[in-house]
Amino acid sequence: MLKKIIVLAAIIAAIFQSKGQDIHIDSVYQHNFFSLTLRCGLNKTQFIPSSGPIIFNSQMGIVPSLNFDYQWNVHPSVGISMSAGFGFFPFRFTLENNDPFNNPTGQFRPRLDQNFQIYARVLPGVNYHKSISENLMYNATLKGGVASVAGSTSTWGFGDSTELTYNYIDNIRGVLSLETGVTYCLSNKDLLGVNLSYEHFLQPIARGGYSQPPTNAFGTILNNGNNFGLSVTYTFTQLNNKYRINEIKERGKLSEKASKKEFKKEKRFIAPYSTFIGAGTTTFGLRSAVTDPSNYFISNWGLSGGFYVETERGMGKDYFLEMRGEALQFNQNISTADMGNNFGYSLFWVGRVSFGGGKRFILKASNRNIFNLHAGFSLNYTTREVGENIGFAIQSAPSSTNYFEVNTTELQRKQIYPTLYTTIEKDFRLAKMLYFSVKYRFDLGFMDVHELQLEYKTDENAPEFNQATSLTNGTTHGASFGFKLKL
Repeated sequence: MLKKIIVLAAIIAAIFQSKGQDIHIDSVYQHNFFSLTLRCGLNKTQFIPSSGPIIFNSQMGIVPSLNFDYQWNVHPSVGISMSAGFGFFPFRFTLENNDPFNNPTGQFRPRLDQNFQIYARVLPGVNYHKSISENLMYNATLKGGVASVAGSTSTWGFGDSTELTYNYIDNIRGVLSLETGVTYCLSNKDLLGVNLSYEHFLQPIARGGYSQPPTNAFGTILNNGNNFGLSVTYTFTQLNNKYRINEIKERGKLSEKASKKEFKKEKRFIAPYSTFIGAGTTTFGLRSAVTDPSNYFISNWGLSGGFYVETERGMGKDYFLEMRGEALQFNQNISTADMGNNFGYSLFWVGRVSFGGGKRFILKASNRNIFNLHAGFSLNYTTREVGENIGFAIQSAPSSTNYFEVNTTELQRKQIYPTLYTTIEKDFRLAKMLYFSVKYRFDLGFMDVHELQLEYKTDENAPEFNQATSLTNGTTHGASFGFKLKL
């Protein structure tokens, strides 16, 4: 994730090559401006043993966040800022035991558990800045404000004796933030900044505990929320736009309103044979078909994700051809009918290549791009070979009043399979050649790819297991967010 942010910063810096008047970066800081910041922090939950052996290992987690900032530059070297945004706190851990599930087969698949919880924050701050060169500015910002984490409680049961409970604390706590870095003035007079930062939470965001009575292993869990991070900030100064509007106004003897309208039309124009390249992240829901004669298990949405790269080539009259490559992790989720138990797990990684085309729907009077419509087909390749694999085995937690025991077997039916897709897309122009793209995509699968066979019982004394199956065919609903560059 850190490498992706650095690469993103380099790409953005390279693409802003629009012409404008040459000015010193100090002149840019004479104006107020709006900024968008993508931050990646690192955070780790603490497992604090009270007695017995260590049975869980904490794993470093990524704290992604998106922040919106407005800065009033009240002095040549001082600015007052207001920041609001949201992000996700991670909880990641692995099991130390080699057989915590008490699996009847005696086999064990290593397991990494994780979840994310959303939080929001508001941070006013003070910024100090000093120019290093004509186009480079040093920045240091101190912020202090509040943050709130959505409250929730999660409980994991492993085997018949191990239990873990993790509580996100739902209240408002204070936050201090210190960041420092450099800001570069691009050729279009917007600003691109890279910063290192530290966030300190005045109260913990989560607490919990774990137990394994047979080994006398007990302990507490704590996450104080503190994290170090790297961020990339893009600042919209709008200075180049102001220069261009004045040129249109003087050239055509137009009013201020008419000059702005003509300027917007000029900026929105997309040449008929334009080429775009893009990249971003995608999140999608996968829902399998569950068959259970006892109606104990039902299908549920499994949230999955990945990233993509793509290219488009205009064919005239607002039509285009496209090709897209993706790396995706498929996750499945099944639940009990009363929603009392929920089982989510990773299925496999998929490499997907899509070929298709589409049309841009544009209002000619204003060159406004309303939306783009895409369609095509995909070839999908899974990392799991065709055949049978040991799944997972779970028993209810010791403290649970409702007994259940589940053993599974996974059957990979296809390693390569086709799907059909359709996409509706909205592009938001950020600069002359850069767009932010939001897509909804539906993929239709029409052959069974993966089968999960379940045997379970809800009565510890039942003589036989009930049977159920869950089939996945590659059908998904998803949303993508990314950047597109017009070449």
